[in-house]
Amino acid sequence: MAEKKEAKKNYHVLYLGVDKRYSESLEAKLLQEYEGQSFEINFEKFYKVNDDNFVELVEKMLSSTADIILLDYSFQSESVMKAVYLVKQMAPERPLITLYDHQNKISQREDCLLYNVVLNHLKSGEDNLNVLYSLCYLMFREKTNEPKVTQCKMKEPEPCKTVDKSRIVYLSKDGPKIETRNLLISGDIIDLDIKIDEKIIPSKKYIVKKVGSDGIHYSSKKYWAYLNFAYIDPIPLPARASKLDKLKNQDDNSKIIVQIDEEIKPAVALWFDEQILPKNHPLKTPFLVIDPKMQIFKNNSHELWKFKEVMRFKSNTSNLLKEFEHYKPVIIAFQFEEKIELTDEEKKQGQKELPVNDVNSLKELVKTIKQVKGYLPYLFIFNYAAKNSEELKKLLDYPNIISSKDVITSLHIQKCIALLEKKNEEGFNIENEGNVFIPLDDQLSTAGFNHKIDIVNMNELAFEFSSKEKFNLYETFYMEEPVKTYFTIVPHRINSPFEKNNSIYRGIFHSFDDEQKKGIRKYVISKK
Repeated sequence: MAEKKEAKKNYHVLYLGVDKRYSESLEAKLLQEYEGQSFEINFEKFYKVNDDNFVELVEKMLSSTADIILLDYSFQSESVMKAVYLVKQMAPERPLITLYDHQNKISQREDCLLYNVVLNHLKSGEDNLNVLYSLCYLMFREKTNEPKVTQCKMKEPEPCKTVDKSRIVYLSKDGPKIETRNLLISGDIIDLDIKIDEKIIPSKKYIVKKVGSDGIHYSSKKYWAYLNFAYIDPIPLPARASKLDKLKNQDDNSKIIVQIDEEIKPAVALWFDEQILPKNHPLKTPFLVIDPKMQIFKNNSHELWKFKEVMRFKSNTSNLLKEFEHYKPVIIAFQFEEKIELTDEEKKQGQKELPVNDVNSLKELVKTIKQVKGYLPYLFIFNYAAKNSEELKKLLDYPNIISSKDVITSLHIQKCIALLEKKNEEGFNIENEGNVFIPLDDQLSTAGFNHKIDIVNMNELAFEFSSKEKFNLYETFYMEEPVKTYFTIVPHRINSPFEKNNSIYRGIFHSFDDEQKKGIRKYVISKK
């Protein structure tokens, strides 16, 4: 009896974009590179991308079984960026590599990283080597061919200036509130690079006043911290310093404190009043939309994207506890959908059945809300006619409910926000007084948090580094020196000498331009 041949493992790549020439070239090189292997590669291409169909892109990505999704935003960038934003909220585990070219703005690259894509690559007309290597490494690193590129092994670990680009949520006269990957410690003094003129605030040091992990605005960050300006170096000795130290430095301390109080603080207050307050960006009210069919985005949703910094989106009520603990949306907008039938076209495309948003879903939602101590958001229920608001309050045993027969739209969300901000009830003060919200496109929105790492090995595509700090897989950082590029931490190669070394990490380079790419190659050659 003839033996059955074992079925080959099939790896699936999905390309979404309009660059047919690029995608076909990439597919040809990928299949050629791994021809005759013990596995097969299916390269699917989806070219239906235009300015208005980001909902269709989201549905395509969510229903896809692809191991890696390549999302090309070099054309139709607005639609693609919206799709990235939503998919990484609805399915954060979905492996996305975004692609750009020279015409895309640096801010768009920054946005992709803020949305937590795994890698963000420049489309190269030469060899596509970075893209090919990255997608193969993420799919099957044990089988990935190591390309013949210039590489070097350091004789001694080389110090490297690496920055975690933290986000500033708002500024006050005393200092910023930041969001970061790092859990800071209250009372510590940290170095932080914020784009504030040194003539105004001479010191790059900040005093950590308070830290936490709830009510996060930016999904790529885990913690928040209130910081106070240190104003000047050296910083006066803190209250917890020993009596002996205070006596020894009493005169110096007094002089510095006088200088801060009489010179620097008034200058900072004037700067804040004249340059920051006129920006007049109040903190926006965070909200969550639960909408299985994404109805809210199907009718004139342009205004809704003005709130993207505080907008969260889910298709159903499952796994919401962490969402509530971490982001604490003040408004929850729930689109009631008791029965959802797929169209013939959706069935033909293999789209999965969508979960319903029914009364049981509402009960589950309220039960989850009540698990978070002191949390009492407003629940707006749309597309529901069976009971009025008062009846729903009794049914769900929850006080803050408003229901409507209307299907949810972006205009409804704006009205909900306006209603709540006007009411501004106690317990939902969004920290407005004395604070100015810093939008993403402002140069003050980014703060550089430095990390100490040492380069061990490097080639043109990736590198290994050592550090006493602990990092997590798939975190992304910016390298300022010796080369300028972003990198994302990935697992070590199979059988790597560093595979079981907990203090050595591997990073893949990305989000660079041509000059930065040349800079990486030049540096590697110089260290051979």
